[in-house]
Amino acid sequence: MKYAGFWSRFLAGLIDVVVFMPLFYLYTWIERHSYVGTMVFVIPYFLTYAGYNIFLLAKYGQTLGKMAVRIKVTRTDGSDIGIREAILRHSVDFAFALISAIGMLIAIHATGSDVFTSEYTWIERNKMIMPNTPDFANIAQTLSNIWVWSELLVLLFNKKRRALHDFIAGTVVVHVAKA
Repeated sequence: MKYAGFWSRFLAGLIDVVVFMPLFYLYTWIERHSYVGTMVFVIPYFLTYAGYNIFLLAKYGQTLGKMAVRIKVTRTDGSDIGIREAILRHSVDFAFALISAIGMLIAIHATGSDVFTSEYTWIERNKMIMPNTPDFANIAQTLSNIWVWSELLVLLFNKKRRALHDFIAGTVVVHVAKA
């Protein structure tokens, strides 16, 4: 097995972010036009990325980004992963996303409906929403940032290039042989 390192995993992640850009633009459009729509859409918006990863990894061992870069998540013995490993692998990210979504929902509600018009840009609107973010969500965001950096450090300093979430799930990311 040839283990996937930082750059192939980074590129796969970048492709996955590009896949989600239409959802981001939909969210910002809804945010510009509807307070109620924003309230309804915020939790699914935050949780969709985790769901995307869990579903595709459980089914194929790859997200669209990983498919494009030709890397795959497997168990440490090289066998295919299942739903258990996919959920474990994204459990920490999912928890942070859920806490962020709840915090954002509280902040949006506290800000009030007047901000959710096309009168404000996304940046202006967020400057008005952010002061209303509960402390627990801000703490979770800080912990999420620490998590991401620790993932990178662990990945860079072990021979199998496993990140923390790989250790949690018992997985590795490997290059896929050309067919």
